[in-house]
Amino acid sequence: MPAAVRVDSDLETVRAMQPNHGEWMDKMRYVLGRIGKVVRQFDTGDVKVLVDGEEWTLNPVVLDSMMPTTTTSRQGARAEASSGGGIKSGDSVRVIGDVSKLKELQKGHGGFNDNMRKVLGCVVTVIGIDKDGDVHVKHGDQQWCLNPQAVEKVEGSEASGGAGEDGDGAEMLRRLLASALLKAFVDK
Repeated sequence: MPAAVRVDSDLETVRAMQPNHGEWMDKMRYVLGRIGKVVRQFDTGDVKVLVDGEEWTLNPVVLDSMMPTTTTSRQGARAEASSGGGIKSGDSVRVIGDVSKLKELQKGHGGFNDNMRKVLGCVVTVIGIDKDGDVHVKHGDQQWCLNPQAVEKVEGSEASGGAGEDGDGAEMLRRLLASALLKAFVDK
């Protein structure tokens, strides 16, 4: 089975790492932050990755290995343990609702991009946990690598709906308002 990898989501990092490693093309923006499968590793160390039906030759520095959560390796066990709350692939988790806190937590964990605002306070699905313990999630057709401290496991009816799935946004607004009020109270 081919190894799953996540392409770094930072445009400038990937662009800077691509010279002499498959080079940079503007349409590579499409693969930033996405998960793909390793097709081949070249003698040079470069890696050919299949992302949504297209193959890309990438510098291995811009790839994060996606370890299956069912692994029995010590490293995989550490990753799952560090993700907090026994989170595993297939679980539903809620992303924190505070954009400032998420931006801070994402440093060194895949970074932050403005599209992440769409999932603040939302329930998302875990698709993997990497070797560093970062939680890889999917919401609609978007995928992100998140700091495990930016999510909390949800169970029962909360896992099947909320602002993340039903689209009404009322639950998300309630949580964002509560978060803002709490932040304002704590900051005093």
